[in-house]
Amino acid sequence: MVNRRSKPQKIRGYIDDIDDDYALAASQQSHGDLNDDHGLELVLAKHYAAARGKKRVEKERGFLSALTSQIKQDVSAPVEDTCACIQAVEELFSQFLLNYAATEDKIVTLWSKVRQEQENITLLTERHHASSIKMSKKIEEGHIAGLSKARTACQAFQVTIDQVIPCDL
Repeated sequence: MVNRRSKPQKIRGYIDDIDDDYALAASQQSHGDLNDDHGLELVLAKHYAAARGKKRVEKERGFLSALTSQIKQDVSAPVEDTCACIQAVEELFSQFLLNYAATEDKIVTLWSKVRQEQENITLLTERHHASSIKMSKKIEEGHIAGLSKARTACQAFQVTIDQVIPCDL
């Protein structure tokens, strides 16, 4: 289990380095007459700590900059792929709509031709039916006239037969 009260490893190492510098400066102070050297060492230690802090900050900035650019790259690639896919789908859909509209126009044209042909067939059928009725009446009249002529001919023939062959026999 992680001890949450302890300082993180990176920070702990940095503070230990600073403490070592101060400890080094304190161990060098065994001579009482070198106060200026001790002050100089403290200033140098602070300067060194500040320089290390600046380097660490610069390293972190560089790391964050590299991380940011990498994240932007990692995010932009799928976004570009998605945009390309969306554009391709939109192009396919627009092409589909154009083809669909053209096909629908052809279907409407065909249906209008079918309706027109149906009307023509209906008209021709009605004309044919009317002419058939007229023809059948003419044929019927001709048939009746022919039958009546045949009947009169048969009757005349019967009269001739009756004259030639007497019925009394």
